[in-house]
Amino acid sequence: MGSSSPGSKGEFAVDPTPDKRNLLLDRVLSAGRAEERLVHLLLFAFALLLYLRTVGFDFVVDDNLLILSNPYVRSAHYLKEIFTQGMWSFRGTEGQLSFYRPLVLLTLLGERILFGLRPAAFHLVNVILNALVVVLVYRMGRRLWSSGKGPVWAALLFAAHPLHAENVSPVFGIGDLECAVFMLLAMLVYTHPLDPQGRLPRGRAWAAAALFLMAVLAKELALGLPVLFAFFEHFCRSDVRAGSVERLARYAPTLLLAGAYLVLRVTIFHGFTGTSPRSDLGMGAVVLSGFGLLGEYLHKLVWPNPLTIFQNFHAPQTWREPLVLLGGLGVALSAAAFIGLWNRARVLSFAILWFFLTLGPVLNVRWLAASAYAERYLYLPSAAICWLLGEGLARLTCPRFSPRVRCLLAYVLPSVLVAMASGRTLARLPDWKSNYALALATVREAPDAAPYYVYLGNAHRARGQRNRARQEYVTALALGPYLCDAYVNLAGVFMEDHHVEGARTLLRRAAAATPHCADLYCAWGRIELGQGQRALAGQLFEQASKLNPDHREALNDLGLLHFEEGEINLAKSLLERAVRADPAFANAHNNLGSVYARLGDHVRAEQEFRRAIRLDPTNPLPYLSLAGLYEGRGDFAAALETYLAILRVRPDSANAQFRFGVLALKLGLVGEAQRALERTTEIQAGSALAHAQLGLAYLAAGNRRDARRMLEKAVALDPSDDTAHAALQKLRQSARQESTQLGHRKVRNGIQE
Repeated sequence: MGSSSPGSKGEFAVDPTPDKRNLLLDRVLSAGRAEERLVHLLLFAFALLLYLRTVGFDFVVDDNLLILSNPYVRSAHYLKEIFTQGMWSFRGTEGQLSFYRPLVLLTLLGERILFGLRPAAFHLVNVILNALVVVLVYRMGRRLWSSGKGPVWAALLFAAHPLHAENVSPVFGIGDLECAVFMLLAMLVYTHPLDPQGRLPRGRAWAAAALFLMAVLAKELALGLPVLFAFFEHFCRSDVRAGSVERLARYAPTLLLAGAYLVLRVTIFHGFTGTSPRSDLGMGAVVLSGFGLLGEYLHKLVWPNPLTIFQNFHAPQTWREPLVLLGGLGVALSAAAFIGLWNRARVLSFAILWFFLTLGPVLNVRWLAASAYAERYLYLPSAAICWLLGEGLARLTCPRFSPRVRCLLAYVLPSVLVAMASGRTLARLPDWKSNYALALATVREAPDAAPYYVYLGNAHRARGQRNRARQEYVTALALGPYLCDAYVNLAGVFMEDHHVEGARTLLRRAAAATPHCADLYCAWGRIELGQGQRALAGQLFEQASKLNPDHREALNDLGLLHFEEGEINLAKSLLERAVRADPAFANAHNNLGSVYARLGDHVRAEQEFRRAIRLDPTNPLPYLSLAGLYEGRGDFAAALETYLAILRVRPDSANAQFRFGVLALKLGLVGEAQRALERTTEIQAGSALAHAQLGLAYLAAGNRRDARRMLEKAVALDPSDDTAHAALQKLRQSARQESTQLGHRKVRNGIQE
């Protein structure tokens, strides 16, 4: 096959040989480098501008889990877990899926370190990666067809295709983007022309293998790349001198790394995957479902409407169903084209192979851990369709047509297709702006999308519309009784309505339906703790931490519970785990500081309190803890300054006002104490302790009338307040003594007169 020309067989025209044909090709490829750079820039800018509005979007759906709730992307302490566990293992028993994508987690960790929790930065990274993929699609198209407009139209169609909104708009789509970048780079490196001696430099072979490894660490889909290397090497590379062994040696580094990856994966998951195949589907159902899924994907590639993130795929019952027939037709036509074009246009056969290799893994419904159908699965497969369509559009300019018809076919028709695709993409993007917008769009197209009713409920609850939120949660549970979030959030609505028993009953039911949900047991434990059931609360927090050893709230609450029971060392261990799970968890740092203070380690206690203040500068608790530490060691000036610091940020903190007032009174700063305690009684009008201390402040200032009034009110609010009773008794005794002394003076004055 090597003696055939690229023009006659459609082979990769990339290998320089001394004949005139390839010398001409070299001039074609080397000419117009400035124009090529301009094409790259324009394609990059087009893709960038198309998705730039997503930079203003919020985190949506799985973004919240992968970024906000994921300890692995909060701290470099979890590098070991990133490389030795599955992508979702941070969720404990809920995360036992077969996804091994450490590159995605490393990227999110780097982004969070660099950008914090600003969604705009995360979205911008996605937009840039997608624009880079568009350029690489063009470069690979140019490698397939050395001349013509086909690669440009292919890249434009790829950039504009509405299906890609699900890969670019949410942050969690970064796995597809990274996989595409490294797969295309690996393919471009491997298919680069041989050196003048007809050899593939060893460095280039290993570079292609390294890029393959990066791709497969982003998404398992890249495992098909060695097959593409082998197909190219044995059937597309114009190298008549190389034998099979020499060709095999060229992609041997990739095979070696692929083997190492498979060994690593088997080691991590104790098998190739961490999930068991669905036993309810026989081989016939799997085959029919595969053809049905293929038909659905082909339909969406050609006519991307409607688009939705959620779609229940129902296994077809017979081969006569339309989607199954469409999938079968797609396979038949692809096979016919693959064979029929083998000698005349082998690059078209390569594109067909690319499509089925990148789509094939998601056609097996027995091994899909999540939804069987998802638009995002078409990101890489669609590149092959765009290459084929772009080249088809480029070849429409038949010389037999008039110049006007050729212009129409060469420019107007492709431009219309790109414009239509771009318009559909721009119309789709606002759906990804927030969870609420996405949920509305999803339930409109898929009314059985149970998880998205939870997002609607969350939005209504945030607005104080508890009745509407309750309705959405109930709908979600009716459609999906397995939804842990729906149970937990509905229980929260019950608690806001002071319906404690209703919340308890709901969570008991939830524990039976979703026994592996750590959030459920943590929420239930907090309810029991609030009702004084400390032993039961502790058991529930223990259960949550067993299900998810990195559940920060369960670890923090359990640690605080043990601290209050005097089990200091156990509390210390639990709280250290909580701050490791989330170094930005201010409450856990504050509680850990209290543990160190109890242990007498005031230096580390102060460090933890100050860290909590930096993390949450408007939370009074760490300020109060730090001020209490200063008071305990007699540094009253530092304590006063700490109280003033929180009062500058939170003047409405009754606790801070009260403690500042008490310390100021103790130090003789009567005016400051009086003002702080007056503010305390304004904020907490029912506090007997605040009124008693204010009475003492008035007494210290010589204002006995107001002192008596405050102390009497304190006694009325809390008859058991010994401080108020004693002060009031002392005040009354003093008044009686003064009255007696006054009477004696009057008697003496009368006698003298």
